[in-house]
Amino acid sequence: MIRKTEIQDMEAVYGLMCELERTVLDKTAFTEIFEQQLCSEQWESYVFEQDNAVIGFINMRFERQLHHADTVAEILELCVTENYRNLGIGTQLFQKAKETACRRHAVRLELSTSTWRRDAQRFYKRQGMEKSHYNLTYDYE
Repeated sequence: MIRKTEIQDMEAVYGLMCELERTVLDKTAFTEIFEQQLCSEQWESYVFEQDNAVIGFINMRFERQLHHADTVAEILELCVTENYRNLGIGTQLFQKAKETACRRHAVRLELSTSTWRRDAQRFYKRQGMEKSHYNLTYDYE
């Protein structure tokens, strides 16, 4: 079942984000950001819950952009825990993102994914997304 993310989902979402990034994230910073996003109109997130356990998560940002002269929805995180992948859960979460973007009158739904995430790239192409941009980064480390 897909439902809006709630504050009590923080631990489960933290675990999913650590799994997604293959690292242990700073929990204090994560908690602060998680709480801020839950209270912000600019963000919407949903969890996929099965048997009282959160096994999937999608997080979206809505932003009015000058170069579109309109609202753009961006998926920042989409993760399904490893043992539940390839069961259609990611597709259901992606569909929820599309419906949410439409409801909020976004003119585009976009996302970035790391070049090494080949499975994710195939998944997004199956959802109808096109590779139309390059996302360049600069790390301060």
